[in-house]
Amino acid sequence: MKGYIVSIGIKTNYLKDRIKRLMDNTSSVRGNAFSFVKRLFVICGLVFFAIFYILFALWCLGAFYYAPETSVFLRVLNMILFSALVVSAPFFQPHRYFLSGAVALMITISLLWGTIKPSHEADWSAEYERLPLIQWQADRNTFTIRDLRDFHFRTTSDFDVRYISENFRLNDLKAIDFLAVYWPQPCEEEIAHIMLRFRFNDGKNFLVSSETRRPNGSKYGAINNLYKQSGKIYILATEQDILSLRTHIRDPQERVYIYELNLTAAQRETILRDLIDRINDLHQHPQFYNTLTGNCFTELLPSMKAGLDMPFFHYAYLVSGRAPETFFKAGYLKKKGDETFEELKARSYLNPAVKNWDHQPETYSQLIHKWEKENKNDF
Repeated sequence: MKGYIVSIGIKTNYLKDRIKRLMDNTSSVRGNAFSFVKRLFVICGLVFFAIFYILFALWCLGAFYYAPETSVFLRVLNMILFSALVVSAPFFQPHRYFLSGAVALMITISLLWGTIKPSHEADWSAEYERLPLIQWQADRNTFTIRDLRDFHFRTTSDFDVRYISENFRLNDLKAIDFLAVYWPQPCEEEIAHIMLRFRFNDGKNFLVSSETRRPNGSKYGAINNLYKQSGKIYILATEQDILSLRTHIRDPQERVYIYELNLTAAQRETILRDLIDRINDLHQHPQFYNTLTGNCFTELLPSMKAGLDMPFFHYAYLVSGRAPETFFKAGYLKKKGDETFEELKARSYLNPAVKNWDHQPETYSQLIHKWEKENKNDF
């Protein structure tokens, strides 16, 4: 009996020892897992900081390059000194002090850049000389567009300057079209210029395009418009003005697609009212055009979101060339039956319909309306 009890005691001690070892191993595994996760967070943090540091430094280099009222010599000198600082900072000890100093300098540069304010006072190119103004009549249903652009372009530099005033009735608003314009470029299908067209029951229409308001002698550029080089303007124009410029005048010609948005009357009214407020507000609060945050598409999005149940952010807001397909999948574009997006896109391609335009201002819209009546059956 005594031997049996001793045997049980030995086995019990053995089990206790095995359990203790197992617990020690488990603690070791947990410790290793925690250490791995900690190292992973540190590595991710370093990678994130390195990306932030590089992109911020590149932006600051551009700020030196595009600094207003600064000689070329000073721009180049500042860029060289700044580059030397940000490249060498990570190699000096202690790292945190030198890197913190470099980041503090970049923050200071961005704050100084923020003091540059937009203005309507400049020698603007003729196409951007006038800001359109929309005036409501007492009934808040009829409105007048003043300085609606109706240029006749023969070339991009030879055109007849013509502005008109036109009255529209909000309760006659028939449709809002979403236009995507593509031009030859490395990301030809990814980036498009976006416009809206408003059509009314009495046959009237106008287009809205958010564009760079460029001074005389300046050119459009995706990079320079990250640095407050152009003002922002809403162009309100006729079809023959703003569309013929793209389908016939510019070289190379651009591809124009016209899609009708799938909206109720209340949604159309909401979008137009919101957009009118934004267009008029620009008179009192000038803004800079920004390639990323204040471009042709992002400036129309707030008004579209006011009328549509759109997400706060979507990748198509940045990749504007893919916006029509994204809108199609979300049900925002009108289609025929079980029509695919490829079929709708082919049916919405404007250029073939106006290919034989005789360059007379009055005939361009006639070709568009004939095409839409035959092809879209909505006129």
